[in-house]
Parts: sequence; C-alpha cells; structure tokens
Amino acid sequence: MKTKFTCLVLLSLVSALLLTGCVGIIPIPPRSTKVEYGREIQRREVRFIVPGSTTRVEVEQRLGPCSGDCSRSPSIAYTWETPAWTVFWWVAPVIAADGGSFPVGGWHALFVALNDQGVVLQKDFVSLSRRSSLSEQLERWAKHVRKVIARRRKTDAHGEFANAVRRSLLRLGFFRESNDTQNTNHISTDGGIT
Repeated sequence: MKTKFTCLVLLSLVSALLLTGCVGIIPIPPRSTKVEYGREIQRREVRFIVPGSTTRVEVEQRLGPCSGDCSRSPSIAYTWETPAWTVFWWVAPVIAADGGSFPVGGWHALFVALNDQGVVLQKDFVSLSRRSSLSEQLERWAKHVRKVIARRRKTDAHGEFANAVRRSLLRLGFFRESNDTQNTNHISTDGGIT
C-alpha cells in the first residue's frame, strides 16, 4: 500500500513538473537511417542458421568475417551502427537551469552462441549499450544462453526420467496404454489405474 502511494506521489510530481515546463524531455529522431558502420544484417539473411546443426564456418561463409568474438564463452558478433535518436532534457527550477542531451539506440548486433565444437547453440538480434564494450556484452549474453540451455537440458533429463519410470511401470503391469489420442491413464472406480 505504501509503495503504491509513493509511486502515485512521484508520478504526480513528475507530471506537474512536465506540465509546468520546469522539466522537459524532447526525443529527436535521426536525420538518416543509413548504416554508418558495419553491415546491417537482416533477419531473412540468417534463416539458414539452425541451432544444433549450422557451424561457425558456415555462418562466416554466408555473412562474412565477424565483428567480434569471445573465447571464454565461444560466441561471435556481427555489429552495425545506425544514427541514434537524440534526447534533449532540461530542468529549470526558479533559481538555476540545467540541461543536456544523450543518444538512444543506434548500435545493433547479431549474436551467435557456439558450443565447443563450433556448432551454433542460439542466435539473437540485440540492441547494444554504449556503457560497456562489445566483448563484455557478448560474453554476458553467451553465458546467459548457456545457463538457459543447461536448465532446459536438466528439465529434459527429468522428463526423460519420468518417461523411463512410466515405461517400467507399464512393463510391470501398473498401467495400461490408453487408446485415446491424449494417451492418458484413467483411475477406475475400484481405485486402480486403467
């Protein structure tokens, strides 16, 4: 309840400042959308990348040499830069005023995570931050991908275990395969599973 009230008060204060002109934010779109650095890679160009079968060599043959790679977490990146939006801001209380501008967006990449044999694990288009280097962002992303894949494999392993237990129980006669398309087991009126 207290958090809701605090958010409402802050929202009211910011709205009042914006409406009175004491605080302002104006986003300005770029004059051009032409790529300034690198080669923009379109989604249709990477349809050939199939996780689990496409290799790094095949990716580089089709897309050219990568812009960056990470040896600690095998992965590669293709980057390009387009003109960014510029955001102007100002604060003008009664006594003094301040303001400035900062760019938003513009730096993009295709990240490709690889296993130790050089086979693609995953690919993603990302918007990069100017606060850290390409190699830091690529490594962070690749580590995240590996964690997600490891979690998925662990979940799949539990599913395989459950299927193995179910098959064993079927062989021992505890279950009987159902003829319906859902392949579910039903409990009979005497408490047995049919």
